[in-house]
Amino acid sequence: RAGILNAVEHADGTISVDMGTPRFGWQEIPLAEEFRDTRMIELQIGPIDAPVLHSPSAVSMGNPHAIFWVDNDVWSYELDRFGPLLENHPIFPERANITIAQVTSPQTMIIRTWERGAGLTKACGS
Repeated sequence: RAGILNAVEHADGTISVDMGTPRFGWQEIPLAEEFRDTRMIELQIGPIDAPVLHSPSAVSMGNPHAIFWVDNDVWSYELDRFGPLLENHPIFPERANITIAQVTSPQTMIIRTWERGAGLTKACGS
């Protein structure tokens, strides 16, 4: 969970950090209700028949996260508007970081994150 993490600087100038093992159990995240599979929980923003965002993955890296996987440009979503609503949703008793993620290649994804208690952030440590 919290504490000092070791970072490694690589020859190409990139830095990697071992964040530990992700936790996917609904009680470990934690979630307010039981989900057998947290890779896709029941949560959405927008009309029930045409949600803007839906079915995020939930995980804990020491703090709760909800990741909405999208095909569209992550910048096309109003995260500044949806972030506070989702962060404080009753399903997250400890609130949650909210991420919109677009996979662009097998090695690359683009993300935007609403960090609990901080708002939109340009850097998410987890």
